[in-house]
Amino acid sequence: VESVDGICYTVDNPAKSEPINIAIGGKFKITLEAPSDSMCFDGPSAVSLLLKASVEPSASSGLIKYYRWYKNGELIDSTQENQIVITEAKYPGVIVPGENPTFTVDAYDNVCYTSENPAKSAGVKIVINFKFDITLDNGGKDYLCVGTDSVVIRAVVTPAGSANNIQHYYWTKNGVVFDTTTVNYIVLSRENYPNLFEGSSIPNFGVLAVDGICYTDDDPATS
Repeated sequence: VESVDGICYTVDNPAKSEPINIAIGGKFKITLEAPSDSMCFDGPSAVSLLLKASVEPSASSGLIKYYRWYKNGELIDSTQENQIVITEAKYPGVIVPGENPTFTVDAYDNVCYTSENPAKSAGVKIVINFKFDITLDNGGKDYLCVGTDSVVIRAVVTPAGSANNIQHYYWTKNGVVFDTTTVNYIVLSRENYPNLFEGSSIPNFGVLAVDGICYTDDDPATS
């Protein structure tokens, strides 16, 4: 502001105040962006998940003080940048195979939004798996007397969390699929598979697994 008294200050030489800045904000919408709704990683050390916050209108982003990033409602970190890269080294335990978390972000500018009442994004669910090894466990029983005898064969997945996202197990005898299940075991018996057994034979049983993320029908995990 300027002022003139006609004595000490004139129109040509007014008294002047120091300027003040006023932040003028507006309501905005914030959206969380992820590279995909399903992701496969080759183990914890390979985890690198980039999340971005998009603000509309974009001009409002210039006043944002902090973005806060959440997994299943729990705070991961606060940043001044509109993106975060989640790695095992920086955020240990945030990315876990088979957990399939929902991520969100909120933001505040201390004008229209505060830390207590921020702008919030909708949740984005990401199905996450790690590449896994699969082996068979027969409980130490490697024989079967055809008749009333039975053997339980179980698929063991490592890391165990990856099994949560397995869609199908394909059970094989001598490389040929004879059954498909959504559970990780079968009971071998004549009652369950009457055409599977021949006396005096030593067949080779195996299992294939598909999660639709790291492994597909065309390229399954194989025991």
